[in-house]
Amino acid sequence: MGPLIGLVLLCLALALTTDTFLTFRNILNVLDQVTVLGIMAIGMTLVILIGGIDLSVGSVLALASMVMGYVAYPDYLNLGVPVGIAAALVVAALCGLVSGLLVTVTRLPPFIATLAMMSVARGLANMITDGSQIVGFPDWFTNLSIVRHFGFLSVTVGLMIVLAIIFAIFLNYRATGRSLYAIGGS
Repeated sequence: MGPLIGLVLLCLALALTTDTFLTFRNILNVLDQVTVLGIMAIGMTLVILIGGIDLSVGSVLALASMVMGYVAYPDYLNLGVPVGIAAALVVAALCGLVSGLLVTVTRLPPFIATLAMMSVARGLANMITDGSQIVGFPDWFTNLSIVRHFGFLSVTVGLMIVLAIIFAIFLNYRATGRSLYAIGGS
């Protein structure tokens, strides 16, 4: 409860000392900024529920993003955004498979296996583009996170909300979801 109380006190202090903190626009900006982390947190919740740990999620996200950009961007392979997204999903799944095999087959502790994957994924992400950013995607793609539908909801925020609802229902009302709690508790 300590961090929650600290967050509430910080929000209260900011709300009282500035007139821009508790505005609709600022709340939307914060919501836009947390969508990627929010979606990753949903997946990490499942890992933590079963008593596991995965240190590589951020680096795997970076690697998958660089692969998507490299495959899709005109200065590189120029195969289009849908192919880039598919390539990113395959790379992320392969990273998860390797981490999972390291834990299950070689019996490495998850901490060590995912720490190794974190280092490998981070290094590969930097190698793909020599550490430079990939910018200039098609407008329809960048608009997924910029354009606000109904005046407040971007597609990425909507996706995060839908996924949070689906996983909340799964964890609370499905036997498979509830069994994840039991696996982590044993």
